[in-house]
Amino acid sequence: MVFVWFAVEFSFNFFIFGQAKRGVRAHIGVSDHLKSGLAEKIILGGYMNEEERLEELDFLKKRLKRKFVEMEDPMKQIEFTRENYKKLFPDNRITTPIGSIKIGEHQYEKLEVKKLQDYLGAMYQTLTDPIVIIKKEDNRGKAQLFSKSFEHRPKKKDGVISVIADIDGENVSISTHPKYLKRVIDEIKNAADLVYEKPNQRLDGWE
Repeated sequence: MVFVWFAVEFSFNFFIFGQAKRGVRAHIGVSDHLKSGLAEKIILGGYMNEEERLEELDFLKKRLKRKFVEMEDPMKQIEFTRENYKKLFPDNRITTPIGSIKIGEHQYEKLEVKKLQDYLGAMYQTLTDPIVIIKKEDNRGKAQLFSKSFEHRPKKKDGVISVIADIDGENVSISTHPKYLKRVIDEIKNAADLVYEKPNQRLDGWE
């Protein structure tokens, strides 16, 4: 029995490490997955029925809600000037956990028009250090939602999202604004919608 557990533990950690190394998803603790039976199904080559899929989805959403609470950061207050904007996003690009993305046109003006000048720092934080990234596809096309929770909530929302659209095969940031994070989590319809999850130091001691 001990040998079987060791084999499952080793194989699953190897699988997750491979996923993270390819930039598919952050490390997630094997113990968390074993609670929902996912590791066993991955190792044994099985599949989840609809009831199991919904159970895994519910488990995932609860874990993300907990992370949003535990990983809140202070919102950086950066003076809203064109110079600071260019310093944060040189050449209109930014490096994120999923690679370099382009900052879309007129993002500076959009923040100003929407009276979100206080969110210049939050935009940078959300793109460079998101807690969760999920993928979304609708009649408007494909997009990825970067989301992050903050202690500072001037708009009475508990988080900020940046919308990254797929434009001609390139990831482009087209909008950043405050949003209730519960609504972000509600966007997740399948566990596969989760693109990235920020590692927690208390999960397996990895980070």
